[in-house]
Amino acid sequence: MSIMALLRNMRNRWTADPNPEKALSSDAKLSLFIHWSFTLGASMSGVFLNLYLWRLTESLTINGGYNMIVFGLTPFAFAWAGFWVKKKDRMFVFRLGVIFNALFYLCVVIAQENVADFFYVFAVLNALANSFYWTGYLVLMYDVSNAQNRLRYMASNMIVFSFASLIGPALAGFIISRFESLIGYVIIFAIAFCMFVFTAIVSFRLKPIISHRKTYYLRFMGLLIRKNKEF
Repeated sequence: MSIMALLRNMRNRWTADPNPEKALSSDAKLSLFIHWSFTLGASMSGVFLNLYLWRLTESLTINGGYNMIVFGLTPFAFAWAGFWVKKKDRMFVFRLGVIFNALFYLCVVIAQENVADFFYVFAVLNALANSFYWTGYLVLMYDVSNAQNRLRYMASNMIVFSFASLIGPALAGFIISRFESLIGYVIIFAIAFCMFVFTAIVSFRLKPIISHRKTYYLRFMGLLIRKNKEF
């Protein structure tokens, strides 16, 4: 048997699914690719945004204030995004999150050193962008999988997320190290912008789901928690 035939045989064995009912749909596979693209861009840029602020200001007040605004607004932004998931569609919120991320890094590239002067504006936009993306994606994960293949989908999602999260900062650090001053940071933010635009374009291949369940039950969460302490 030739080497090529052996490789083809190994590939066929590897890709053959012994449980067809657990196979991932085309939408599920596409969502994993979209999430990989987004996570790669986010991991390349997100880690170094705080370093960029520090290089610009060397101020713990500005860096601390930026992160306090982001984490403080995130729960409220998640709640708002959940409202729009119910009223519109998870793809509307998902794409809006990707577009917000693209606009965020486009503004960073345009503002450059002036980011520190308007850090509170960027913090608000960052909180909205990430909250909308993750709300949409968490709902999307449930919609593109089912009871038979959800465990496989979640495992694949974790592999995709971990892989992109590992190579993103390493790649960004390498690029930054090749340039003097702060040019490398701006290049990374520009790459992130391109990655998010690409992600938004590819996301239009995912079909929306029309749901007639528009009621948003968030106001009952306190009652649910009081009645079910484990939840």
